[in-house]
Amino acid sequence: MRRVFLTLLIMATATLASAGTLWAKAWGVDKAESAITFSGVHAGTPFEGQFKEWTANIEFDPAAPESAVVLVTIETASAETGNGLYNGTLKGADWFNVGTFPQARFEALGAEPDGSGNYMLNGKLTIRDHTVPVAVTFQASETEAKADATVTLQRLEFGMGAESDPQGDWVSLEIPVTVKLVAKPSAK
Repeated sequence: MRRVFLTLLIMATATLASAGTLWAKAWGVDKAESAITFSGVHAGTPFEGQFKEWTANIEFDPAAPESAVVLVTIETASAETGNGLYNGTLKGADWFNVGTFPQARFEALGAEPDGSGNYMLNGKLTIRDHTVPVAVTFQASETEAKADATVTLQRLEFGMGAESDPQGDWVSLEIPVTVKLVAKPSAK
């Protein structure tokens, strides 16, 4: 009987340790202080844009960063550059193809601390069913998390503009994406 109890205790401990996300804290994003923007060059002229609609589900405990879970969902049709031609082109089949792929997703499990309040999320970004690894840094304390990170994406890795501009003659092949995010633990 004692052996059965000990076996069950070990199994329960292992299960609870692997389910660390059950105790991670939910964080709410301050949308007024947060943005996901992008930039590039079209026909020699720089442009900037922003995703107007996105959500972030964040579970994070600074005391157990390895249990972090982050899911950011971006509505690709919400890409806004201030230029109607660019906005329409981005929604088209050769770019975001919003009819078939209405969302882009960033997913990360676990954060790596550097010992000074900074963390690294090694996740994956999926656009148009193409997934690439992406690393994002952020700072966090018990009361606030902030990210101000820029990741340079290779648009052809996602099949974007592969038919109309595969050489980057018109639109830059590298697209910097900047994530500015402020989040605080959610009230329970």
